[in-house]
Amino acid sequence: NQYRIQKVALEAAVAQIRHQQLGLKLTVVRPGNIATSLDKTVPPAADVDNWAQTLVGIFDLAQRNNLRIPDISLGP
Repeated sequence: NQYRIQKVALEAAVAQIRHQQLGLKLTVVRPGNIATSLDKTVPPAADVDNWAQTLVGIFDLAQRNNLRIPDISLGP
């Protein structure tokens, strides 16, 4: 499906950019089932605000500890 093709293309683009060693820090985020539209309910989808706060917290913790997160999957 179109969504899957777009995800694959995005990950391929990130891999190409990383291969060029431009000094950019990129993270591929795989969000899972997040309630980003009215047709998604919590649960089974994760609350978008809680998800975003968790992700920001993870990135803040990584930055404070000089850690890099190349890929992350975060969902319910």
